[in-house]
Order: sequence, then structure tokens, then C-alpha cells
Amino acid sequence: MASSSRARKILVVEDEPFLRELVCRALDDAGFVTVPAGTAADAVKLFRLNDPDAALVDIELGAGPNGIMLATRLRRDVPELPLVFLTVRADPRAAEGPQIPPDAHFVQKKGLKDVNDLIAVMDVAMRGSRSETTRHDKSDLNPLRSLTTKQIETLRLIGEGLTNEQIASVRGITLRAAEVMVSKTLKLVGIDETAGNRRVLAARKLF
Repeated sequence: MASSSRARKILVVEDEPFLRELVCRALDDAGFVTVPAGTAADAVKLFRLNDPDAALVDIELGAGPNGIMLATRLRRDVPELPLVFLTVRADPRAAEGPQIPPDAHFVQKKGLKDVNDLIAVMDVAMRGSRSETTRHDKSDLNPLRSLTTKQIETLRLIGEGLTNEQIASVRGITLRAAEVMVSKTLKLVGIDETAGNRRVLAARKLF
């Protein structure tokens, strides 16, 4: 990790160029030094070259590894690396692959009032502190908070357009068990299971 005698350096991983530039500019203006990356592959290279003090990572990074997979890779090199996930997702459990580390911070983009909120989150993370305001998935901001991990996974599969038969195959369960799980999950999030657009409705619940 880098020395505290210089400006704190943040690896910013965001696949949308406009948002990446906006976030970097806000953090730079606040006195941080940002290292922007648009893909997981670029982020790994820049991480090794720049020795950042923290990483601010979007979960959705387009084709290739997602942000959680990337963070897992970075933590193998620097286990104590402060991590902040900035994402449109309501709950990190909806992402494929590994789950976010328990000491990471999770902030939903629409949950930020302005850039000062993001700056405050980064400051908390880099001090090694914990706060309810830096884990939006644990707060009332997350409409999926009461769902189990299996129910979150089921909702994601529905949102991807899978049929009950396909969900049964993916989960390795019987069709009847899948039907029961789908019905219960949709009911919990207020979706009519007979709705013709249940895929769209389920996808909206995840963001």
C-alpha cells in the first residue's frame, strides 16, 4: 500500500466513459489522485503500476469479469485494499460469481445525493471505518433486503428471461420445485407471476 505522506490514490473502474470522467474529476477536485480504468483487464495492469490506496469499482463492467471478480483478484495481491462498489444494482447478491467481501462498502448510484456523498464514502473506506451509510444493501434503500440469496438468484434468472424449466436446470432442482420458488419469489417482490412481462418487471427490481 502507498504511503500516507502523499495524496491518496484511488483506482476508479467504470466502463461508462462519461461517468468515469465525472467521478474522477469529482475525486480529483476533492484532493484525491485517481487512476481511471474502463475494463477489468486494464484495472489489473494499472493496479500493479500505480499502487493505489483504494479501489472504487462498478459491478457491471461489460464483457469479461465483473467488478466483484476484479476486486477478488486485487485482494489476492493486497488483502487489506479498501474497496467501494458503486453500482446501479440494488443488491450485490444479484451479481454472478463471488460475493463482495464483508468489509467492502456498497453504494447504489441512485442512493447518492451528490458527489460529496461519494467523497465521504471514500474517506470512510480509506480510514478503515464502517458505517451503515456505506452499505446501501443493508439499509432500507434496498427493496430486496429481506430476500434470501437463493431468491435473489431466482429473481436474476427470471430477469434474464429464463423459463421455469431452464431455472430448474440451472439450479439442479425439479420443475415443480422451480415453479414453487419462482412463485414465492415473485410474490415477495410484488410481481404477478402470470404477467406477460415478468422478465422486465423482475429485471427492474434488481436495479
